[in-house]
Amino acid sequence: MNGHGSILQRQFDHLARFSRAPQIVATSVKAASPLDIVSSPWAPIIAVAVPKQVILYNSVSLQISGVLPFPEGTPTTLSFSRNGSILIAGGGRGGKSGLVVGWEVKSGKRVFEIGAEFDAVMAADITSDHSMVALGSPGRRIKIYATKNGEEIANIKKHTDWITSLAFSPDGVLLATGDRNGGLFVWESNTGNPFYTLKAHSKSITAISWRSDSNVVASSSEDGSIRLWEMNEGKQVKNWTGHGGGALDMAFNGDGNIASCGRDKLAKVWDGNGAQKIATKPFPEIPVATCLTHDGKRIVVGDWNGEIKVFDTADGKIIGNILGNPPSIQTRILNATKTAKDNRAKLIEEEKLYAQKLTLLKLHTDKIEEAKKSLNDVQTIHDQSVARLKSATDSLTENIKEQGALNEKISACNETLKSLDTQISESAEDLSKIDQLKETVTKTTATLQSHQSELDKIKARETSLRSETSTTQQTVNTLMTDIGTAETNLKSLSNENTKLNASVKDAHTTLQSVQANNHKSLNQIKYWEAQTFNVKRHQKITEKTPLSDELQEATLAMNDAQSIHDTASSETKSSEETLKNADNIVIQKQKELSNQTENLPKLKGRLTLEQLLVKHGQATIESIREAMNAASDDIKGEFQSALEKEMALLSQDQVKANKTQDLVNNSIPRAKASLSEAITNRDAAGKALNIKIKAKSSATEKLTEALASHGRAADQLSQFDKSMEKMFHEYLGMLPETL
Repeated sequence: MNGHGSILQRQFDHLARFSRAPQIVATSVKAASPLDIVSSPWAPIIAVAVPKQVILYNSVSLQISGVLPFPEGTPTTLSFSRNGSILIAGGGRGGKSGLVVGWEVKSGKRVFEIGAEFDAVMAADITSDHSMVALGSPGRRIKIYATKNGEEIANIKKHTDWITSLAFSPDGVLLATGDRNGGLFVWESNTGNPFYTLKAHSKSITAISWRSDSNVVASSSEDGSIRLWEMNEGKQVKNWTGHGGGALDMAFNGDGNIASCGRDKLAKVWDGNGAQKIATKPFPEIPVATCLTHDGKRIVVGDWNGEIKVFDTADGKIIGNILGNPPSIQTRILNATKTAKDNRAKLIEEEKLYAQKLTLLKLHTDKIEEAKKSLNDVQTIHDQSVARLKSATDSLTENIKEQGALNEKISACNETLKSLDTQISESAEDLSKIDQLKETVTKTTATLQSHQSELDKIKARETSLRSETSTTQQTVNTLMTDIGTAETNLKSLSNENTKLNASVKDAHTTLQSVQANNHKSLNQIKYWEAQTFNVKRHQKITEKTPLSDELQEATLAMNDAQSIHDTASSETKSSEETLKNADNIVIQKQKELSNQTENLPKLKGRLTLEQLLVKHGQATIESIREAMNAASDDIKGEFQSALEKEMALLSQDQVKANKTQDLVNNSIPRAKASLSEAITNRDAAGKALNIKIKAKSSATEKLTEALASHGRAADQLSQFDKSMEKMFHEYLGMLPETL
């Protein structure tokens, strides 16, 4: 029941395939109230804590995305990191043990286990940079740990009762904590030093949540209030009664809205100033956990009976339910198999029905085609008959015109004949004129007869044309009736075809729906079979630890062998240099002995000369002494001065003679002793070199063995990684493209 702020935008393009990654476990638990519900700040993921596991859901589809096992007991508190990449759960076994577990959300891999409490962890959170985890328990202490090594950073003893809630500020600078006695404190995260004491709540703190800018922290309590505190001076800036009887959970969203639920059996959404935006309908049981989704569009609420509902924050209407008690994979496979079998039977039935309707539609379509062909044939004959009727009508019209023209000609001839008769009567005395007139009468009569004969023919043709026109008109009328009948029949068939086509479309739609359901059920089988394989894959992943340990041991052994080999090589090289130097010294000492042997006669000659000089000096000194003894006192000083000079010269000559005597007596023995010592040192260096060579050879053998062991371990681990990569790709290949 921690806050959900926002700092970084996180890429989550894998979410549609999120279920590829997390460990899905084949377990199921009895229905129980969700111990906590949290939402990822940046992705449509909801995490629900139930005994022994954390269930992940897609907050859009409300479908399960994965299950993270928590075999350590019961996870009582959940929290996403600020960028949504890490999910932590605190919990354990009451009165026995407690810890915090962290998972990488993308892969479902455990990345850390922190804490070793003697009671279940009741509150936990992780900093935005993933460097620290804080936890609280009935032990009344706040503990802060480093995630990189699990070392304790701070141990805070201020609280007087069980720790019930805590949350890091989004910037990771501060940590707010609350207890069962209403104690509310703010601490410096890195040191655990006190920052503020926030006094107002009279009963247990149920939730703490930070606004995304880290400037305001919200707290809810069994006293029913929700309070906002600013971090400049640690003062309360808002206070309202959220839920009568007690507010049981509360969380900020990234957009500054607040979700809450309480003993009034309601869940509510508030703006950042405490103004109520929506309230759900009363739950049958007390809601115990709530959160807003990453986009603030939905509020998720779980009640005491384990029922989890999702509501639209725009109007408070319910969108759907989340299954808080997911069945095992095998149960899912059995259910999916049964569903697939039912869907297959329904698919076969719908395919048969669709085929029947298609056949009926085809038969009816064939009838329509026949009706169209018949109508076209009748229409063709009708068109031909109409054309003939038009031709006959046109001919009849032309015939009538021709009759009119001939009648006019006949009338003209008759008029001419009447005129000729009149002229003949009037010209009875003019025989020549009468003859001419009679000749004209004869010609006119012949013309009249010709016209009359042609008119008779045209009238006869008119009778034929009228008969033909009448017959053709009857045919046209009959064909028009046939066309009307054919069109009516075609329209009826078309109407029926439209109904059949709609029926086929409906059947096709139903078939597609059944096919989709069948495909979905088959994909469900594939999906959960893939998850079964995924469980095996994750179980096999545990085999990597001994291989990694073996490689690590082989690497350490190889590094040790390499170090020993390098040391042996260095020491061997040093011994070789020592032996070489010893050889040079022996050669030098041999030369010195040879030189001393060759120089001995010269030394002896020089010794004889130096001894003569000593004797001569001694004699000179004795002479000076005798002369000084005999001399007067006034010149004894001169003799004394000469005596001292001669004694100094004698002393020098004596030293030279002694040195030469020493050289004569000891130079060769000393040269031999020095040569012997050099030879001894050379022999010792040779023995030491042999030892170093043997040590180097042994180190080389051990290094070779270590390299071989390291190579084998590396190959085994590489082969294991390849096999795991292959299994991962097999797993991806087993997954359906869609669910």
